[in-house]
Amino acid sequence: MTLRAKICEPESEEPYWKVIFALLNYSNHKVSVQKLEYWSLDNQENMKCIHWGPGEMILGEQPSFLCHSIKIPCSASNTSPRLAFSWQYSKLPEWNRTKGGKPKLEKGTIRKRFRNMLCLENADKEHKHDTGHMNLKASKKRTA
Repeated sequence: MTLRAKICEPESEEPYWKVIFALLNYSNHKVSVQKLEYWSLDNQENMKCIHWGPGEMILGEQPSFLCHSIKIPCSASNTSPRLAFSWQYSKLPEWNRTKGGKPKLEKGTIRKRFRNMLCLENADKEHKHDTGHMNLKASKKRTA
């Protein structure tokens, strides 16, 4: 997420600040963007919100980006605007095409999400290392 501001001084109109908000996607997943909110820290601008409908603004896999720019009138001192901003976005699930043309969620993705939800991903790896191929009866006789 980035914010850049530059002053523009066209001959035909008053000078203004051009503020550019950018959301960059460097992940291996598609991202659905819901909204961008921004507001002035100097109380010059009220909070403003730009909404996108479900599936309307989707960023592809890496690298991809979304930019939105606004104009803010220059103040007498020409100091750059102090803005805060927030993006709302979410990772899209991975889909596979089927013969019927309907997208289908990958089984591996469902399992992975369920394991992540229960924090079992690392537990499975540890369990495989613990059990190995040892004969449990033989080990009990040795320790007794």
